[in-house]
Amino acid sequence: MTKRGLTAMLVGAVALSSLLAACGSAGSAGSGSGKVGVAVFLSSSSNSYEQAQAAGAKKAAKSLGAGPVQVFDGGFDSSKQIGQIQDATASGRFKAFVIEPVDSAAVVAPLTRAAKQGIKVVCITGACGSDPIKVALQFPGEAGVVAADYHGAAEQLAKESIDACGATDPCKVFYLNGDSTFPSDRAAKDGFASVMKAAPANVDYVGTQDGKYDTSTGRSVTQSELQRTPGLSVVASLADQQTLGAAQAIDAAGTSSAIKLISFGGSKQALAAVAAGTWYGALVTLPLSIGETGATIAILTAQGKKAAANVVDSSTLATVGGGWLTKANVAQFVAQWTS
Repeated sequence: MTKRGLTAMLVGAVALSSLLAACGSAGSAGSGSGKVGVAVFLSSSSNSYEQAQAAGAKKAAKSLGAGPVQVFDGGFDSSKQIGQIQDATASGRFKAFVIEPVDSAAVVAPLTRAAKQGIKVVCITGACGSDPIKVALQFPGEAGVVAADYHGAAEQLAKESIDACGATDPCKVFYLNGDSTFPSDRAAKDGFASVMKAAPANVDYVGTQDGKYDTSTGRSVTQSELQRTPGLSVVASLADQQTLGAAQAIDAAGTSSAIKLISFGGSKQALAAVAAGTWYGALVTLPLSIGETGATIAILTAQGKKAAANVVDSSTLATVGGGWLTKANVAQFVAQWTS
């Protein structure tokens, strides 16, 4: 998520369409062709981001003539998700797995066993493996990955925070992380901090806490930070859900004109806030496209066909401004979820 040049959203749509078209025509159906069953393992299905990923997977299954799609809710519980993977593998009903991992390293063993049984496994949103920020195939038999580098995403949030500071001195920056129990989010926190260490002298990084991808938690954490740090200048957040809570706390404190909000998500609410100028900007992500692309790779591979690409950096699917949403380009972007 480092590109800054403005590119029309149409480019992303054309790229995804080309991927699907190329995948659909490549190769010939083998013994695994036809209506393969698809299992979609979500870290949670309680919010619309994950639901959009599932919708994307179902869209791919329908267009490629796959069999039934079953969605599993991991409830943000790694042990529960591992049990679901094991049960789905043993059932023999699925030839394609699409998984958003709760714990990137913990899922490797059961997914490797699934792959050995001929199940085509694709990891989405976060990579599966020992390195949660490496967008690459990381275990034997993995069929594909469509994921983001959360360390890099947080680095960009930090860089945009510095830009938002401008000449303000001191410019006090607070980072609302996601959930530090997730390897990807620990990497994100490290990424944000690494950029802040090299920030100009006027930028004062006052600290970080988890918003838990939850509006009420984001609100309460921000309320506490506003009391602890008078004169806060920038709040950067790893997720739109918790950014909404931060905005509520800032509005209630009467400091909305003084504090710039930066988020990661690109939800419908983020678009509206950036368009209105109440949020400084946001990194965007396209969960429906991520789910669709990941399922396309898994299903086609299970059908004995070859995908046009099996390693996809999900940040490249959002081509408006290189994935950075501002008031100047918001009209060119279409959100795929609500926070």
